[in-house]
Amino acid sequence: MLEIEVDDRPSHPEWDEWLDGAPGGHHLQSSGWGYVKAGTGWRATRFLLRRSGELVGGCQLLERDI
Repeated sequence: MLEIEVDDRPSHPEWDEWLDGAPGGHHLQSSGWGYVKAGTGWRATRFLLRRSGELVGGCQLLERDI
C-alpha cells in the first residue's frame, strides 16, 4: 500500500537524494529550487509516495498568489 506524505519544509534532504537517483529526476523538482523560488513569492509543497516507509516517488508543486 502506498502512503502519501505532504511536506512543505524549505529543505528535504531525503527527497533531494531520491530525486538525484531517480530516472528522469530534474533539479526543478528539488527542495533547493523551491527555496530559490520562495524568494519571488512561490511556495513549494512536495507530495511524497512511500511504500513501507521507503520513498518510492513524488512530485513538487510550486504555487503562488496571483
